[in-house]
Amino acid sequence: MAKADDIGSAKNPLEMTINKRFFVSMLTRDIELEDAILDLLDNCLDGAVRTSKPSGKTKKPYHGFWAKITINQNRFEIFDNCGGIPQNLIRTAFAIGRNPAADEHHKTIGVYGIGMKRAIFKMALEATVESNSSFGFEVDIDEKWLTQDHNWRLAFRRVQTPFKSGTKISIPSLRPEIKKVFGSTSFVTRLQEFISRHYAVIISKGFRVELNGVAVPAAPVAILSAASNTILKAEDGQPVLAPYMLKYETPKVSASIWVGMYRRPLATEGEEESETEQRQSSDNSGWTIICNDRAIVSNDTTILTGWGDAGVPRFHPQFIGIRGIVVMESEYPLELPLTTTKRGLDASSELFLQLKGYMREGTKTFTNFTNHWKTERGKARELFDEATLMELPKLKQLLETLPFTSVKNLPGAKRFQPNLPTPAPSEMKRISFLRHQAQVARVGRRVLEDAHAKPSDVGAACFDYFLKKGTDQ
Repeated sequence: MAKADDIGSAKNPLEMTINKRFFVSMLTRDIELEDAILDLLDNCLDGAVRTSKPSGKTKKPYHGFWAKITINQNRFEIFDNCGGIPQNLIRTAFAIGRNPAADEHHKTIGVYGIGMKRAIFKMALEATVESNSSFGFEVDIDEKWLTQDHNWRLAFRRVQTPFKSGTKISIPSLRPEIKKVFGSTSFVTRLQEFISRHYAVIISKGFRVELNGVAVPAAPVAILSAASNTILKAEDGQPVLAPYMLKYETPKVSASIWVGMYRRPLATEGEEESETEQRQSSDNSGWTIICNDRAIVSNDTTILTGWGDAGVPRFHPQFIGIRGIVVMESEYPLELPLTTTKRGLDASSELFLQLKGYMREGTKTFTNFTNHWKTERGKARELFDEATLMELPKLKQLLETLPFTSVKNLPGAKRFQPNLPTPAPSEMKRISFLRHQAQVARVGRRVLEDAHAKPSDVGAACFDYFLKKGTDQ
């Protein structure tokens, strides 16, 4: 046994070792289960990007690629046809962490090299990875391996896989806590919603994702706008509904911003408030931030994306129709504001901080516009009648056809400010208060002979009654 004073000597150096159980526990603790599954989907997408030939001419560059996810309380499986793991990347795929090669330029989102392993560790007591990219192989991970602190070698063997050009990850033995979650229909519903939102652009470009045999639809990512020729023909001072837009280019990243309305105003403010109460949890307002086709933030209405910050009002039901979209693309994924979960935003990123000021500017443009509805709701609706919902491909066309002006404080950036109507000074005042629904029904029966009248109509009738009574005296 070495003496204490020999520890650290040349013959008895200190060693920094890793306790595997501790490592696995810490690696998976700060990632949600949904994020772990999306990490596996990201690997499918990255494979499709590497396999497909990039082309700016096709609207469906991912057509023909698919990923199929099976989830129940007994097993998990994800199977794709996205090219498989190439032989020269097998060691990298199963290493913890990676250093991107200097000549590796793909519009992928896999950066840190921990997604697949972390997802398996999060869910599995046993797992098998099969892959074929003209080189079929299989890797097994079992419970014994997960608990052996000094054994980092995985069982690897060449096999003839029953599929070509794809990868299948099978987890036949789930962790007990994961079994319970996967047995819940609410989790599957929530996962479908996450995939729909975070893969909206990818799905709209032809990528097919199936969850328990059902294709997941793309969530809407669109903004209302008049056609470009209508905007260009508008006379000076004539308002036209169009998004606020910014485009920004650096040597390694291209970024675009759109802010606008995604839905028309309802006929009355009371209707809008009533609908808000019913749909607040399922609306599509706020900011969506997309990096290399993957939405890393979806429908955010917090200070993260500028709401309630630097003069922008906090999100409020009045702003429920406002949607913002940021798209960042780069063949150097490390330049993008991605966190390791890829469903989180590195809010300290210099690139994001540069863009955030203009996100706020665009948001304020449309919060001011919604104020116009209070007194000129009818005229506002006329603008909406001339507009159509534009998905990202058409929004990108607007970037190329409308006149942009340079931005002094951000070299390489150009901006388009829509000409929207501004609210005229008004002497009208809004009255708002809450009463129990039973009391509203009683008063509604008394003043309108209708116990089911809308609360806003009941309140207005009461005010008009006492106003008339006062003038009659």
